[in-house]
Amino acid sequence: MRRGLAVSLVLAAAAAAAALGWTAGQRIRSPAQVALSAEPPAPSLITVEVELTELAADVITRADVGYDDPASLSLNGSLGGRPPVLLVTSAPERGDDLPEGSAAIEISGRPVFLLAGEIPVFRDLRPKTRGPDVLQVEQALARLGFFGGEPDEEWNPDTGEAVTAWYEAAGYTPNGVTDEEKDRLEAARKQVETAEGGVETAQERIETAEDEGEDRLEAARKQVKTAGDGVEAAQERIETAEDGAEDRLEAAREQVKTAGDGVETAQERVDSAVRSRKKADDALANAQDGLADAEQDLARARQGPDDLEIRRARSALAAAGEQLEFTEADTEEAMAEAERAVLAAQAERNEAANAYSAALVRWESAQAGVHPDGGTLPTPSQMEVLRLASEKAGLALETAERGITEAEAARDRKRVENAAALRTAGDNLAAAQKALDDLLAPPDVDQQRDVVEEARTAVENARTGIDDAQSSLKKAQDGLVDAREDLAKARSDLADVQADVQEDLAKAQDGLVDAQEDLAKARSDLADVQADVQEDLAKAQDGLVDAQEDLAKARSDLAELESETGVWIPAGELIFLERLPVRVDRLTAERGSTVSGSFMTVTGSELAVRGSVLVRDVSLVKEGGEALIDDPLLADPLAGDIRLVADRPGTHNVAADRHYLEVVAEGIPDDLVGGNVKVIIPVGGTDGEVLAVPAAALSATADGSARVEVEQPGGATRFVAVEPGLAASGLVEVTPLDGELQEGDLVVVGVASGG
Repeated sequence: MRRGLAVSLVLAAAAAAAALGWTAGQRIRSPAQVALSAEPPAPSLITVEVELTELAADVITRADVGYDDPASLSLNGSLGGRPPVLLVTSAPERGDDLPEGSAAIEISGRPVFLLAGEIPVFRDLRPKTRGPDVLQVEQALARLGFFGGEPDEEWNPDTGEAVTAWYEAAGYTPNGVTDEEKDRLEAARKQVETAEGGVETAQERIETAEDEGEDRLEAARKQVKTAGDGVEAAQERIETAEDGAEDRLEAAREQVKTAGDGVETAQERVDSAVRSRKKADDALANAQDGLADAEQDLARARQGPDDLEIRRARSALAAAGEQLEFTEADTEEAMAEAERAVLAAQAERNEAANAYSAALVRWESAQAGVHPDGGTLPTPSQMEVLRLASEKAGLALETAERGITEAEAARDRKRVENAAALRTAGDNLAAAQKALDDLLAPPDVDQQRDVVEEARTAVENARTGIDDAQSSLKKAQDGLVDAREDLAKARSDLADVQADVQEDLAKAQDGLVDAQEDLAKARSDLADVQADVQEDLAKAQDGLVDAQEDLAKARSDLAELESETGVWIPAGELIFLERLPVRVDRLTAERGSTVSGSFMTVTGSELAVRGSVLVRDVSLVKEGGEALIDDPLLADPLAGDIRLVADRPGTHNVAADRHYLEVVAEGIPDDLVGGNVKVIIPVGGTDGEVLAVPAAALSATADGSARVEVEQPGGATRFVAVEPGLAASGLVEVTPLDGELQEGDLVVVGVASGG
């Protein structure tokens, strides 16, 4: 974008130079041209040599020297007290400095103060006023040390106190409350006093109602307490009756429990006697059975052994012997057969092993490429047959090995079975021999008689035990009857005690009901009294609320009035300036004269040079840039800074095609104040020598780039693309981009033609 701007500036300069050249060419004619005017000259190129030089550019303008920021002061409204004639009673001298917070002028005894602020005065500032102008006042008073709070946009009592201190410090009386406002305030204060009296009267009524109500409530509470004491006494009587009843009932229940325990004990004795009788009966039966067996044994002993029994015993012994011999022979045959089965299985296993070895050898030989029979190599089908044969032989070997295992297991089982059969046959033979020996032994009759006698004694003893058990059972049953009669009597006594207790408790509870009714009535009376007292208090409190509302309204009205009255600043006694302090530059209203319109012109306390620059040059001038002030009164140009360049043309009373310019510098002599000086603003320069051509030599292409046309020997031309640089004194710095360009080359600036 900067390149396009530079090209545009250069082309504009070139056009201007071409126009000036064409005009000069039309007006200035050489003698040779006059001589040749009779016939048209041949067209020719106008060329200029490319220079190697150093360029520098400046913007030069004229400016006035004076103090900065001049401002005209005039009243913004009426003054405090609204004097009929605005007469200047005190004024500063020309050149005096006016700091913030000072009075710029005194009119009819009232000050016109200066404060810093951007918003001009447009109204009186009174209590409760809100806005940014109030904020400006508080901020200024804070800077001056009169306002200690946090500045805001509302005029409050702190603002009024600060304004009062400010006015009094300057020797003036602040604008305060008017006579009319004083009358309104006095009336509002009296209304507050009247409302306060009404509140006190209402409070006294409440206190009276509270005292009277407390007396009535105390009497009613005493009635409630008396009735409550009666209820407590009745409850105590019930508790006493319940305690006595519990003791009597507990004693009766204890008697019932004791009788019940006696019944249980008697029942246990009866049960024990019944069990003893049964044991005696069982003992008698056993003794009688033993006596019968003993008598039978004695009879057999007296008769001796029976021949038939002896023959049977001998026959059983012979049969047991034969059975033993048969078992022994059978076990030997069975074991021999089992051993033969094992040997047969081992033989089959050996044959299967040999067959498997032979089949395996044939298969392994075939796998190794050798025919098992010595012939040609086996075919695949023969290989498969050999493989299947080896697998079949292997399976047969496994079957034979399992046969050995099974035969050995059968042999072992048979051995165990044979041993058991031999033991059984031997035991049977021994038992038959013992039975025969017992029959052949001589009987002991005397010993058997003793056994019979002992059995008879046991029978007699069992009968005696039955008699004793029957006697004990009778005594236990009699005791059980007596215990049951005692239990029935204890239960009857318990029922009588329960009836007596219920009667006593009923009487005590009737007394409690009567006492509770008395208490309920006393409480009802107390509630009625409380309601009456509450109603009286409510009425008194409603009166207090009304009185308090009246007082609150009176105080609110007074506060509202007080907030709207007090210290204030009339619009005519305040002027806001953006910059302070200022200097009195001109006084248009002297002491003793009347004020009409502006009364003073003030400026900043710093000297400044104020001028303007053309619109076309404003882009080259920057705020904060350097500037030189030049004048014949100065030995050397004075260096300064550009403080302000207006962003719009035509402001600050300059022409519509110019921008206001302000330059400040230190050391401006007083002799230059009010004069007009030259201001030189350096725009820039080249760093050493550069190639430069006249601005007219530059032309623009369709894409916006720049170029020059160079004349070659013989009249031909060529174009060289260039980058324009700094332009100064009609020359433009160029840098070749496409093509060669050097010092002394001729560049075309125009074409001369006859006509």
